[in-house]
Amino acid sequence: MLWHIGNTTVRSPYRLCSALSALADSHLHGNLLGRDNEEVFASLLHQRGMLHAVRLDSGEAGIDYSDLGRKWRSALGQLGFLAGHLTRGHRDGADPRLEHVVLGVEGLTARPYEITPNGRRLVRSDDLPAQQECFLRALVGYRIPSVLEPHYRCQPFSPLHFVLEIFHTLNRRGTEDVISFQEMALLVQRGTAEEGADFVAERIETFRASRAQSAGSLALFDRQAYEVAVSEDWPGTPSDRVASRANTLNDYADLTLRYLKATGLFKSKGRGIALAAERAQLATRVREEGFATLDDDSYLRQLWTGAGLPTDDRSGAVSVIEDLVSQLQRSGAEPDVGRLQQLDIGALAETRHRL
Repeated sequence: MLWHIGNTTVRSPYRLCSALSALADSHLHGNLLGRDNEEVFASLLHQRGMLHAVRLDSGEAGIDYSDLGRKWRSALGQLGFLAGHLTRGHRDGADPRLEHVVLGVEGLTARPYEITPNGRRLVRSDDLPAQQECFLRALVGYRIPSVLEPHYRCQPFSPLHFVLEIFHTLNRRGTEDVISFQEMALLVQRGTAEEGADFVAERIETFRASRAQSAGSLALFDRQAYEVAVSEDWPGTPSDRVASRANTLNDYADLTLRYLKATGLFKSKGRGIALAAERAQLATRVREEGFATLDDDSYLRQLWTGAGLPTDDRSGAVSVIEDLVSQLQRSGAEPDVGRLQQLDIGALAETRHRL
């Protein structure tokens, strides 16, 4: 199986915030259904500089560019920043499938494609750490397959938790806890939690050893590895399609790495990722909390509101802040955080973001 996070139309996660802001200020909010509205949305994003399409520049009558609006809408809904529309053929008013699901969820009325609480949190975020926390809440809750993405054929799992488990396993096995771009494309995103983090970590070790011992060029080794992966994922692929399929693996790896880094838990390491030292304790707590299997309605509510984080709890927030203070002190800084026990959760979050 091949999985990925994100949408190839919106490669940068941070562009989603601007798209939500544009939607919130328009008549399309809660009314983003149908080809005409999809075209208006695409035009709006084009005017705001969030997408560029020759089709929109031409001004030629009769050109359909609704697909651009649909793709951006899909990207926003996939991670729960928009509440989707699940009843096929329903066009008027609230979606009957969602009317009972939105009960108790602030700001949602089951109209088609309203901005969710976590989406509104992202729009209000005025600095990078606050935006990263929104993406972290989204990916802590995100599952595949799900009611929103039923096409995957495996037991439900959390891509974020799966990657965190792989990092933990690599570290436990004494292997460098880094995931390269090729390893993401060829091994991680082609594995699932059913196989387990140990299985993927072992394959990463084997790949690294084979690559290091390769007598030929690394480019040739990698090309052959991609050819094998393509033949496994798309059996019978004609030779003239191998390169395009390999590009698909790379596109998906690029997306997944970008969205993982948007959580703040990871940093760039070459073209791959490593755990960010300043978020290591938070990453450990997220991994240890694991994830629960939810029914469809509970999943949607969690995705829309944003999953809970260890730092939502006072003790968890204080623990992470104290770890950040220790790291800063080791680098020669002397941050003043005052008396943490006297701060409420909001003030603790501001302190953590500042650090």
